[in-house]
Order: sequence, then structure tokens, then C-alpha cells
Amino acid sequence: MSNLISSFLIVTVVLIAVPTIINRIAKLIFLYISRAKITKNLNSIHFKEFTKSSPVAFHVAIRNENPQVVLKTLSSLNKIDYPEYIVLVIDTNTSDQKLWKPIEAFCKMHQKRFHFYHLDKLSGYKAGALNYALIHTPESVKFIAIVDADTTVEPDFLKQTLPYFQDEKVATVQTPLGILQNPTEHHFTSWIFLIYRYYLSIYMPATDCFNVAPFIGAMGIIRRSALEKAGGWNGLYLTEDMELTYRLFKNGYVSRFIDHPYGYSLLPMDLVNFKRQHYRWNFGNAQILRDHLTLNITTWGRLKLNPIRWFAYFMCPSVYVNIYFIPFAFIAILITGADLMGYSLKWTELINFIIVIVIIFELIGDVVIFTVLGKRENVGWKIRLKNLVFWWALTLHNSLSSLDVIFRRTRTFETTEKGNNIISGKGSPKYIELIVSFLFLAISFSTLVGPINKFTSASIVLFILSMLCASILIIPDRYKRKYDE
Repeated sequence: MSNLISSFLIVTVVLIAVPTIINRIAKLIFLYISRAKITKNLNSIHFKEFTKSSPVAFHVAIRNENPQVVLKTLSSLNKIDYPEYIVLVIDTNTSDQKLWKPIEAFCKMHQKRFHFYHLDKLSGYKAGALNYALIHTPESVKFIAIVDADTTVEPDFLKQTLPYFQDEKVATVQTPLGILQNPTEHHFTSWIFLIYRYYLSIYMPATDCFNVAPFIGAMGIIRRSALEKAGGWNGLYLTEDMELTYRLFKNGYVSRFIDHPYGYSLLPMDLVNFKRQHYRWNFGNAQILRDHLTLNITTWGRLKLNPIRWFAYFMCPSVYVNIYFIPFAFIAILITGADLMGYSLKWTELINFIIVIVIIFELIGDVVIFTVLGKRENVGWKIRLKNLVFWWALTLHNSLSSLDVIFRRTRTFETTEKGNNIISGKGSPKYIELIVSFLFLAISFSTLVGPINKFTSASIVLFILSMLCASILIIPDRYKRKYDE
């Protein structure tokens, strides 16, 4: 029996360690590519009369949104410097009329360009709203621009992005979201600024080198014919934009990324909403890996993209994925329990050695990335350290959201509230990490009593994982201005 358990443990550790190390090495490669600034730029695009014959529709999906925030977004869209465009605002499942009536009134005041639709019941979350908007978009519209409800858009957005579509193979053109809050003035933002910039500053520029920059569902434009050929938006996936990108590439299209923000949005200002948004993103990305990665590994010979470009794409939904934390913790607890009960398992030292090496490799990789990223984003060491510690504090959270897809195909789409001094939900947003940290710490120190009377390699693993969870203690619960500290 012990041999069977030992064999199971060593196989499990290897199966987890290999993709984790590959993922980390790829992150460092992407960091190098983006740092080298190999990405193409807009100067290579020749502006022709292309834009004059290209009607565009902005799609804005909203649900239970603060009307003042949405109206600010719509006001910015009303100032777009482009001759032919319309705006479709789709409000779904909002029961409180006070939230959507002011938005409806604004659209009626500007009905030549703005069209408002309120639906009491619509399935599919944001994807369902975007599919509804697509159905109600005039046939003359060839390009769809997606904008979030809390984004202020610059007037030259369309003029600077549409020229890329002169290449008929280009399905999407994506721009990064700018951040309205200043991380040096907003206390909570200073803890999460680089975590948000991580993806936009490293992954997007790097994937643009291979023409596989993912569509991120905000401040991007998509070719309508490509969207319809791909089958529209899929409401099963919580990251419907990333999943749509997969189907676009499968149909032979490419994408582009312009590394310049033309829209600015708010970040969550409390820990509850940040974790809620982060969980949704990670769960949705893990859905894509679960449903599509294995299929592509077995069918590379029939794909329209080469393996290198597919690898570059699948690294994007892998950015927050963490498959090692929970399995490694379970294995360390099992080995510690066996030690305490006097059972001898084979290869325990080798197993724990692999686990420790993988964890150390991950932690060092995080230090390198946040150091370089902080320099690139022109923030000081204090903000770099804050974001690094917060990233480590998310280890359990990322692992839970990554492995959640094993047990359910999809989950409820939870919106993220954004605004000053908001705290949502009940209870502490830290209690799971604190309970797990205390449990791991207790099991780790249990080897100091009884027949063992020393720290074992497995207890050291649990101690390290406990400290990662415990780092959530120093993360603030909410937004606070610098002068309120």
C-alpha cells in the first residue's frame, strides 16, 4: 500500500511541477520579449481613405451600474472624432429603475447616435448582452468597438486603431486600458497597480510579436464578419473575450495590439471586489485551458496557426493560473501525517525536494518580474514590494480559482463594483487565507513534538505555504487616499 501511495505522490508532483516550471520560464521569456520592445508600431501603418467607408458601432453592456459612471463613459463616446459611428447600450437584469432610467434619458437626448435597450431577463451575462447588441446592429456596420461601462474614451480612438484593419486577416485590434487612479495617491491602488499592469505591459506586447494578442473585451475593436464567422460570444465562459479570441485564431485570423491607452478606467477600491474580479478572470481563463488546450495539443497538425503561435496564445490565460499550491499542500500534509503515525513512504525526500525547488523557482521568478515591471512602469521600490507581497498573498486564491473548473463547468458571473469607499460582501475577505495559514502552521510545528522532534522537509513546505497565505494580513481591506493613512 505504501508503495502505491508513494508512486501516486511522485507522479502527481512531476505532473504538476513540469507545467508550472514551463509556465514560469515562458513568463520570463515574455518579459524579455516585451522588454526588448520588439512589437510593431503604428508608424508602419499607412493611413489611407480606409476609415471613411468603415461604419463602427460601440457596444456597451451594463448591469446594476452607477449611472453617473456610465454617463461619464457615454459623454466621452459622444465626443469621438470619427464621421460614422453609433453607440448601443444594453442594460440587462437591472431591477432598480433609478440605475438605468438616467442612462435611457441620455440616449434619448442623443438618439441620432445612441440607442438604449433595457432587458429584464437575459441569459449569458456580458456575452448575452453583446450578442443582443450584435443582432440589433445595422448591417452597414463592419466593425464593433467594445467599451466597458466605467471607461473614459479619448476622441481619437477610432482614427488611431481602424487603419490596422486594412489587413483582411486582422480580426481584432486591442489597446490597453489606462488607469484613472494614481498609485502614489490612492493607497489600495498602490497595492494592485502592477498586478493589473502585469498582463498589459508584458503579455500583450509579447504576443503582438506573433500576431496573437488576445482580445480583452474592453477598448478593442473586432471585425464584424470575423465575429459572426466565429459564432458570436459564448456565455459559458467568464472570460468570453479570451475564448472568442481562440475561435478567431482557429478560423485563421490574426490580431494586433497597440501599446497606447485610448481609454481610462477605474480599478476596484476594496479587497472584496478585487478578489471577486480576479477570481472571475482566473476561473474563465482556466475554463479555456480545460476545454481547448488538450484539444490543440492533439490536433496541431490540422491547425491554421503554428505551434509557437498557439503556445504564445495559451500562455495568456495561464498568467494567473496556479495549479501547484493546493496539490503540493495536500501532499505535504499527507507525508507529515504519515511521519507522525510512523509510516514510511518511499521517495519522500525527493518529492519534498521537487516541491521546494518549484516553489523557490516561482518566488524568485515573481521577484524578477515585479522588479522589471516596476522599473518599466516608473514606480518606486515601495510599490513594487507591495505588489509582490500581494501577488504572493493571492497564491491560495489563484489556486482555488484555477482548480475550481475541475468541479463545475461554469459559475455565476459576478460584477465588480468600483468607486470610492466601497466595501461589498459580508465577513472578512481574508478569512480563508488566515484559516489555511493557521492550519498549515499548526501541522508544520506538529513535527516538533512526539517521536520526530524536528522540522521535516514536508513541514518546511507547509511553513512556506503558510507564510504565503499569512501575507494577506498586511493587505489593506479598502481604498484610502494617501493623506488618510
